[in-house]
Amino acid sequence: MVSFTTILTLAAGALAAPAPANTQAPPNQILPAGYPNPWAWHIESFEAGCVRSGCFYHFNLSVPASEAYPQGGKYYCSGTENGEFGNENSFEGCSVVGDANAATAAAKLGRRVNSEPPKQLYVSFLKPGSAADQTNPYNFTAITTDWSYNAFVAVDEEFDVYPTIWQQYPIPQSK
Repeated sequence: MVSFTTILTLAAGALAAPAPANTQAPPNQILPAGYPNPWAWHIESFEAGCVRSGCFYHFNLSVPASEAYPQGGKYYCSGTENGEFGNENSFEGCSVVGDANAATAAAKLGRRVNSEPPKQLYVSFLKPGSAADQTNPYNFTAITTDWSYNAFVAVDEEFDVYPTIWQQYPIPQSK
């Protein structure tokens, strides 16, 4: 027979554990050559909330290495709404964690609609180009709604996002 104390301990442990990773199937990605399909970026320790001055977020982001960009990167992202409710929010740069030569990442909340808090999270990653290697820079963006405002009420979330928007830029010129 299982004691009440054992059940209570297991329940408390389950509440303290991070939210499980999202198991939703990845979208159909059409990416440039050298990138895996699906190419999942992992978000962990995700927390978002709203206070009187607006909504905020912070999380850790891992962009895995690929054939086209073998370096990958780890980042800490945090930001807030711009304070102009109803207007588009701006991307805020993420801090590189670890390798100082990692590419640039940024994130932002979507736009408020009818005074409702933003429901979309945009995450972008800029793969640098090289004049010496004749490689183009690319900007990749993932947009997700698979998260919740969990600050103050629930554990941090963990999930994957999938870039579905990308843009190629001209090869940088040698100096």
